Amino acid sequence: MTKLIKSRASTPASMPNYSDYRVDPYKANKPDLKQKFFKAATVTIVGGAAIGIAAAAVGGIASCSHNYLEEKSVVATVTEKAIHVDGDKDSGVTSTYMIYTDHGVFTNRDSLSKGKFNSSDIYGQLKVGCTYKFNYHGFRNNVMSMYPNIDSFTVVSSPMQATTVPKI
Repeated sequence: MTKLIKSRASTPASMPNYSDYRVDPYKANKPDLKQKFFKAATVTIVGGAAIGIAAAAVGGIASCSHNYLEEKSVVATVTEKAIHVDGDKDSGVTSTYMIYTDHGVFTNRDSLSKGKFNSSDIYGQLKVGCTYKFNYHGFRNNVMSMYPNIDSFTVVSSPMQATTVPKI
């Protein structure tokens, strides 16, 4: 900050003298240390917080994506199947195949990251009452309504296999 002080030279009252003002040499080059310290502290705190938030976000995304993409398997019996349809004709319609089992609820949708584009075929092949070994990725997140996604399956047992056909 510069402070102007009036010089002692006098001029006639009718005529303004703009040379009457000069810069105070003691105030002109003196830094305002409080203001500089406050500015540096603010930049450090805000910058540190931004870096911390960014690091936490990257770490969280990496952790979630690893857990989400990791393939797991479970043997489960299908108890029910349903198709959930969302959207309207203007914004587009999205169908999600839901598979209800004795070990939780799974979804069956195409997955670009896994190269899976046969969700309709898988849904059509699954039968209620049959037991399958499901290979899936993902996890259940109640808040975001996320379900594990079935990648593939193999038949473990079906009601037809357990039934014996009587001889005639």
